[in-house]
Formats: sequence, C-alpha cells, structure tokens
Amino acid sequence: MSPEDLRVAMDALAEEAQAAGRSAADVPVSISLPMQAGRAGRYSLGTEPTEMVEKLLALHRVGAETVVISPFTGDAQAMARGLEVLTQEVIPAVQSAA
Repeated sequence: MSPEDLRVAMDALAEEAQAAGRSAADVPVSISLPMQAGRAGRYSLGTEPTEMVEKLLALHRVGAETVVISPFTGDAQAMARGLEVLTQEVIPAVQSAA
C-alpha cells in the first residue's frame, strides 16, 4: 500500500472511529509490503537503502505504526543481502529520523 493509499484509508478509519465515538489514534495501524516488486501494480519497498528509508518514513508520516517487510525472493543470497541492508542501513536511518 502506497503512502497515498494509506492516507485515504487513514481518513476513512478516522471517520469510522469518530462515528463510533472513538479516536483513530486508538487503532494500531500495520501494513505489509515486499522489498522487491511482485505483482504488477503492487507497491514495494524497493532495494536501494535511500528509497527504502524514504518510503518507510512516508508510511510512518501518514500513520503506519508497524510495517512488516517481506524480503521474499527465490534467491537465498539476494534475501540475505536484503536483510543485511535492512538491519545495517535502513532500520537505523528510519529510527533516527522518526
């Protein structure tokens, strides 16, 4: 889900929560997305650290509290490289910027 799509969903969540007498802030928001592009048109995190950080921060700004990242690939070495980039570069950069 792109940040733009998440914003639309968050607006709908806020309306529904308000109608129920609740605050949308009380509803934890989690999304899942792949690192690599999968099906056509599906939003993905990407594989370049800068792109990944920008996308994760954009998702955080519109309300995602948790992002589950799937490093799925048929190539075990590519998966290991992706996880290494996440743990050594992306996650620290997101944590320091958020």
